[in-house]
Amino acid sequence: DNAAAKTEINAAESSEKNKANGTPGTSNGSVDASGVPASIDQCPNVKNVLNEPIVRSTKVKNAYGSFIQGKKSFIAKLEKAFTSLEAEGYVFGPGQDGKSNGPVGDSYRSFETQRAGHLNILEARKNWEAGKPWTKNGITYPASKKPPWVAHPCKGYHVQGQAIDLNQGAYYTKGGNKTTFKDDITSHGPLYAALYDAGVRRISNEWWHWSVGEASHEKN
Repeated sequence: DNAAAKTEINAAESSEKNKANGTPGTSNGSVDASGVPASIDQCPNVKNVLNEPIVRSTKVKNAYGSFIQGKKSFIAKLEKAFTSLEAEGYVFGPGQDGKSNGPVGDSYRSFETQRAGHLNILEARKNWEAGKPWTKNGITYPASKKPPWVAHPCKGYHVQGQAIDLNQGAYYTKGGNKTTFKDDITSHGPLYAALYDAGVRRISNEWWHWSVGEASHEKN
């Protein structure tokens, strides 16, 4: 019920703050009243961060038609996965022409973007818990709809350039058969296999979230 959901939210937020906040910024006071560091330099170390530049892919696009960004070797893995599928005749996009968008919903996010989104959703959840409407990206939602979670900027691998979210799209075979990304991933289909073979891993609770450095299991 709603009370149980709110209790779960509070526990999750408390856990996330304890894990991600640690004691960042206490040495110089560069943390505002939210308790969220003002810059990535204030964050605790994140495990398995690649010491590589952020680059833009020349082969893999996002849902808005732009090429995705991320750490150099991570982008290379994604390009390997998607180009191998295209070579086998799979077409990505909402239509069989594959020209309307790319398979990735989100990739690299700046610390500033992630921080703003995190703070916004904390405020939204306060309103939701109080039974009030809440706002995200300028859109107001009723109190009956639970706000989504946005990771702490010190914790997320999107900020490190080592994660993508697949969009809610689909691919088509040469014969025109359609498979949604969700159905493919949850049934261990060709897209799932290509990403794993390229060295990219998903986290257990989000079929759409794929990264390097976050998860090490072979299959899930």
